[in-house]
Amino acid sequence: MKVSLFSRHHASSSRHTASARRTPLSSPKRPTLHEWTMSALREEYVASGRARLFEHLQNCLARDESALSYAEIAAQLKLTEAAIKMAVQRLRNRYRELLRREIAETVSTAAEVEEELRHLFAAFGG
Repeated sequence: MKVSLFSRHHASSSRHTASARRTPLSSPKRPTLHEWTMSALREEYVASGRARLFEHLQNCLARDESALSYAEIAAQLKLTEAAIKMAVQRLRNRYRELLRREIAETVSTAAEVEEELRHLFAAFGG
């Protein structure tokens, strides 16, 4: 079954843990795929003791113009700029991995995953 990337959909699947279900299906507003993915990333960073790093890097995910520069983030976190660049790359890779996995749960084939990703990135102008 194909669903929009802009609303999160899951039937009762044994592959999802209770923590993965952020909002009950009966909820009037389910999180978007982006919101769900960001929430999952935040949980991972918090669980690994890197919540502060996530808070600084999350705006770098989409190359947000209002985001602090890598140098500014590095200074605030007392890290090198190279370490921040690597952390942003890892964050983007993990985001992409979670996003791809979640889309795969809503479509039937790998080709549909790619189609949904193209649609999503086109919608965001990227």
